[in-house]
Amino acid sequence: MYRLTAKLRLIKHACKSLHRQHTSHISRRVAEAKSCWISAQVALDETPGSVELMSAERNHARIYSQLCKEEEAFYKQRSRIQWLSLGDRNTKFFHRSLVHRQSRNRVHGLTDESVLLRGRSFWYIKLPTISSWSWKKILQSRSWCKGLFTSSIGNGMDTSLWLDYWLPDGKRICDLLPFRVLSSTGLPWNAKVADIIIAGRWSFPSGHQDLQQIWNSIPFHPRTHQLDACIWTGTAAGNFTIDSAWNLLRDTRPRDSKYHLIWFPGHTPRHAFIFWIASMDKLYTMDRLLSFRITTTSSCILCGVQAETHDHLFFNCPFSSTVWRDLAAKTLYCWPNTSWQRLLQWAASIFRKPKDFTHILSRMVLSTTVYYIWYERNNRIFKNAYRSPQELRAEAYEVIRVCIMEKDYGRVPENLKNIWGLPDS
Repeated sequence: MYRLTAKLRLIKHACKSLHRQHTSHISRRVAEAKSCWISAQVALDETPGSVELMSAERNHARIYSQLCKEEEAFYKQRSRIQWLSLGDRNTKFFHRSLVHRQSRNRVHGLTDESVLLRGRSFWYIKLPTISSWSWKKILQSRSWCKGLFTSSIGNGMDTSLWLDYWLPDGKRICDLLPFRVLSSTGLPWNAKVADIIIAGRWSFPSGHQDLQQIWNSIPFHPRTHQLDACIWTGTAAGNFTIDSAWNLLRDTRPRDSKYHLIWFPGHTPRHAFIFWIASMDKLYTMDRLLSFRITTTSSCILCGVQAETHDHLFFNCPFSSTVWRDLAAKTLYCWPNTSWQRLLQWAASIFRKPKDFTHILSRMVLSTTVYYIWYERNNRIFKNAYRSPQELRAEAYEVIRVCIMEKDYGRVPENLKNIWGLPDS
């Protein structure tokens, strides 16, 4: 061990020097790389035919993409920092951070049974008038989860004989027989399953014929060397999860045929959210605001000619159609000129492959265009800030291009690399 620590001390200075030269001040280096990339783009715009400037622009784009990955790795090592600036980039680290936070916020059990239950059955205790809000909510949840939590019998010390769900079919004895029949056994209301276990075997009390049938229906034997366990019947493993409870409670509906068009691998969350609202025709367009009597006009702020509806905004408006036409052409697909919902149905039927780059690119172009058109519309209304279709198209183009470079989509066709200015891998 001494030799190892001595060798580590010897290389400590070299590691610090290497860090200062290559990985220190990563955020500043990312900002500088982005600035150099933008400068290279401006120079290329002034002289679009220059091969040297085109090569330099691609080189700066590759450097910026690599530094972004190094920045993510740096923050990943700082595991105590829960920053969410990578949320829009939709990285693996962002989702792992959310999973970690969910595990920390989960309630794994109630440990103060002696105070809250006081030896009584959870299913039969009355709702107290004075208690914490969380305890009241837990007791109120019994109405929908009855029978979904069952007891796996060990030594029987923690399971109520009459009031808990421990029978093989997930029922409890008090629901099958009246208390008058149960009282004939001589056992109290707060009896435990352990009261009918003697020397590791069942010792069922005699009584009513129907009660004897219940005893005969129990196929398992007690495991006195184990504690009783609570089993959640909503999952195969028996562990309670929020999503399994939600799936049991909610009204199931057929899956939306357009879900894969919106929530695809690598989607940008804020783009997908606006796209999702727009796909349901639920954006607060001017025609809807007029129907709510919030505004007095329904004219489109982008063109000022026709009424602003979802069909007009996506993409019958002269402004939005210019942006959409230029970006859609870069997907190498022939998009139909039709109504908004028909366009979504067509795209959902065509772009179904989850790993095909051309399908991912087409979905990304559609969601990004919808987002930026809605973004421009809101900027004009609330900030009085106007941009031309060419400026909006250029910004959306760069956003899509950066998203493509930051994610590993496998082999990208050469013709699309040239169209989107992607560096050679």
